[in-house]
Amino acid sequence: MRLAFTVPPGAFSPPPQVDSAVIHLRRRALPPVPIADPAHFRAGRARRLRASARKNLANALAARPRPGGAERAPPPSSPPLGIDPGRRAETLSLAEFARLAEALAG
Repeated sequence: MRLAFTVPPGAFSPPPQVDSAVIHLRRRALPPVPIADPAHFRAGRARRLRASARKNLANALAARPRPGGAERAPPPSSPPLGIDPGRRAETLSLAEFARLAEALAG
């Protein structure tokens, strides 16, 4: 990521009280963490979990319906994953999030 250029407040209507910036992002050739099923990661329960980043994992997972119609989906057991179900999704590292997404896919 790099700063491409700044945009003055006068470029907008109404003008904000801050300068804006345009950044240049480069797409990675490979994801930073390997994911077995990228389609599931983008569209499945992992995506909904990211939308509930402020809830703890146990509540965020329990509140989501299963694709087959069951009302509640039990969270994956935490000891094999090594992830405390009391943590919030926003505190997970990329590697932890990938492990949890794999457990949800299975």
